[in-house]
Amino acid sequence: MEDANKLSRAASELEQEQKWDEAAAMHQRAASAYGNIKTFDYDPVASLTLSSLANKHRRWAEYCHQKNDELGKDVQAQSNETRNPGGDSSMPGESQHVPGQSNDDETEFEDFWLYMQRWLANPTAFTRPTLPSGNREAGARSALGDQVAGPGIMESFYLVGANPEQSASIYGVPAPKMAAAPLQVLDEVDESDEESQVNKSPVVAGPSAGGAASGDADIISSLEAENKELRKQLILQSQRIRVLESAAQENNMLKSSILNFREEFHRHANVAMLPRILEQSASPRRIQTPPAGAAVDSQVRQLELQMEVAVC
Repeated sequence: MEDANKLSRAASELEQEQKWDEAAAMHQRAASAYGNIKTFDYDPVASLTLSSLANKHRRWAEYCHQKNDELGKDVQAQSNETRNPGGDSSMPGESQHVPGQSNDDETEFEDFWLYMQRWLANPTAFTRPTLPSGNREAGARSALGDQVAGPGIMESFYLVGANPEQSASIYGVPAPKMAAAPLQVLDEVDESDEESQVNKSPVVAGPSAGGAASGDADIISSLEAENKELRKQLILQSQRIRVLESAAQENNMLKSSILNFREEFHRHANVAMLPRILEQSASPRRIQTPPAGAAVDSQVRQLELQMEVAVC
């Protein structure tokens, strides 16, 4: 990257010195240097910037070649004037250079390149081209296959940027300013399809129709019978749904009553078992209580008598 920048600065310095041949060669080297940079391939914005710089240096190289050719032609014209002072210095068929024409071309290209970068910043592909408001019906008919087949698959992809009004196909044909959105076109196609199906419904014809009329009548009768059968099935299914809903409610009520009974049973059982638990816990306390004072005195006397007998 630094080498490419150095080459670009050197080419600019050579242009200022009006060394057009050397500047053109330096611009070519800078374009090659920018094009060979592969460090930013993962970044599409950086890749576009590098390609833009490479193209810009190639155009500058062409401009330097043109200036060099013009300088050579001027030198040749001056030499011809010195040889033929009374003659015309202009060569036959030579096109005069308009000042600022190359700069205008460069500016137009830069504007176009910036427009393309903004346009392709966020591309989106649709599977059907947009249609103007006046051609929606024709597009719907072509999509339905009544008159004309739809466009080819290569013509059906559109790139849409930040501004959908600036969308265009891959062939570069701009879309109309008040174009219909692709999803809107699809909705209109579906609506027109439904309307066509409704309009194509069978109608009972008169006696002149013959076998076709009888066939339509048979179809209508079979459809009516099927409709009645479906209604019966619908009624039966709705009744079954109501029965199942009532059974589910009864099931929930039974579950809640069972849970309430279980809690009530445990509560009564705890109340009934509480006195026994208290008695069992109180009996060892009675055994461990110290004896009364008279009993202690009698025991002490008995021990003293036993000791006296043992001494004697």
